[in-house]
Amino acid sequence: ILKSIAAANKAYYMANGEYVTDIEMLDIEIPGTSITFSAMNRRQSKWFEYGAQAQANTSIISVANRLPRGSFYVFNYYKADDTICCNGYTDKGIELCKALSRGKTNTNYQWIGTCYQIQ
Repeated sequence: ILKSIAAANKAYYMANGEYVTDIEMLDIEIPGTSITFSAMNRRQSKWFEYGAQAQANTSIISVANRLPRGSFYVFNYYKADDTICCNGYTDKGIELCKALSRGKTNTNYQWIGTCYQIQ
């Protein structure tokens, strides 16, 4: 879903010259219910909250935050080079991110702690 949101946001950019912060503006069906977080429309499923931009970080064009928000980890998709980072909020989240990335980190993206690069 994270990659699909990023692809839809890139398509929107190609057509309109800007990325969206409102996930409802994308031409894609995303599972879950509509919610608002930090004045941005998002979609929330049982386990994740999906957005078209991370709060206050315009370099991110897709986000999947494990629920409850801020308790485990978040996946961020960066538009500059299609990097996907896993950032852990807790020891358990950090361990998961390390395992998914096989320990690979990316020092270019240190927005929420260490970026464990999974793509």
